[in-house]
Amino acid sequence: TTVKLSWSKVPGAVTYRIYKYSSSTKKYTQIGSTKDLSYTVTGLKKGTAYTYYVKASKTVNDVKYLSAKYVKLRTATKTAAPASPVLTAGTKKITAKWSKPTGATGCELYMKKGSSGKYSTVYTGTKLTYTKSSLTKGSTYYFQVRAYKTVDGKTYYGCTCPRCRALFEKKYGKPMPEEPDDDTAAFGAESIADYFREL
Repeated sequence: TTVKLSWSKVPGAVTYRIYKYSSSTKKYTQIGSTKDLSYTVTGLKKGTAYTYYVKASKTVNDVKYLSAKYVKLRTATKTAAPASPVLTAGTKKITAKWSKPTGATGCELYMKKGSSGKYSTVYTGTKLTYTKSSLTKGSTYYFQVRAYKTVDGKTYYGCTCPRCRALFEKKYGKPMPEEPDDDTAAFGAESIADYFREL
C-alpha cells in the first residue's frame, strides 16, 4: 500500500528531504530525499493515517543547508474493500448488513433499480446496517458497498489493489490517481461486485 506526497517548489532548493512522524515516539525520521516535487511512500498499512514533513535543502560551497521551516503533509492509505453485504428482503424494503474493514472511518451504500439503472448513494456513515424502504414490489434492486477513511477533511476510498488499478487504466486510459476524483468515484461504484435481491 502506498501514498504519494506532493508539495510546492521552494526557490533555491536543490533537494527535498522527507521525514515520517511517529505518534508513539513523538519524533520524525528521514525516510528519503528527492529532487522532484513528489515522493511515493510504500509498504504502508491499509486504512491508516500518516504524517510527513518535507524540508528543502541546498549546497553552497560544499556546505549543505537545511531549511528551518517544513511542510507538514497529513494523509492516509486507502481502506480494504468491505465484505460482501448480506441482504434481507421484506415487504417493499431491503435491509443490507456489512462489515467495516480495519482502519475505515465508515462505509457508503449504493443502490440502483434494474440492470440499466444508475447507482446512487443511499447511506453514508459508521453504521453497519441500513434498511431501504418504499421500494417497488416485483422490481430488482442492486446494492454495492465501499469503505472510506477521512483524515483532516479529506476522504480516501478503497479499493486500489493491482487488479483494480489495471482495470481502471484499461477503462479510462490513464493510471489510477492517488486522490479520489469523478473517474475513481464512478469506477468504485461500478467495479464492486453486484448484489441483488428481488422483492
